[in-house]
Amino acid sequence: DILLPFTLKVNREGQCTFPDGTCTPKGRDLEAVAAAMRKGANRMTFQLQGDKVLYDVNAAAFLWTHTDQIIVCDIDGTLTRSDVIGYSAHVLGYEYMHEGVTEALTHLADSGYRLLFLSARPITAAHATRSFLLQVGMSARDTTVQAVGRGLGLHTSSTVLALPRGPLLTTSNRSLPLL
Repeated sequence: DILLPFTLKVNREGQCTFPDGTCTPKGRDLEAVAAAMRKGANRMTFQLQGDKVLYDVNAAAFLWTHTDQIIVCDIDGTLTRSDVIGYSAHVLGYEYMHEGVTEALTHLADSGYRLLFLSARPITAAHATRSFLLQVGMSARDTTVQAVGRGLGLHTSSTVLALPRGPLLTTSNRSLPLL
């Protein structure tokens, strides 16, 4: 892991900002990030600190080239069979996905396409949405061996395919809009 020397502070509204009060990093900060990133997913950990570490927030930034072909894939109502039920079904332990979605997206990723997942789910549900995307394709019949194999990226006839990884874009709203 590479440690980048960024300073952020929490303002009165509870937002993280740079020392000048903006949410936009300076050119030198962006240059430091660009120099440290590698192609594909780059794991990051942000720490909210005071006298001691208060929170660790894990994230990933994806670096793609200008020639990469990107597929933007909506989640609710596109991957799932319904906006409303698709949003809540996984919370209740149900998979409400269209048949063949995992196989189709895996084929596209294996063909060199990059996937970007899009959701109208609130930013406060981003962690749950990422967890949901990692669980798509798992069934109640999965064994621990199959789950470990899938986690290692092994796609054999005895494992269930999972969705390929990709960044998630959500709305900045903190709650679901009225449906």
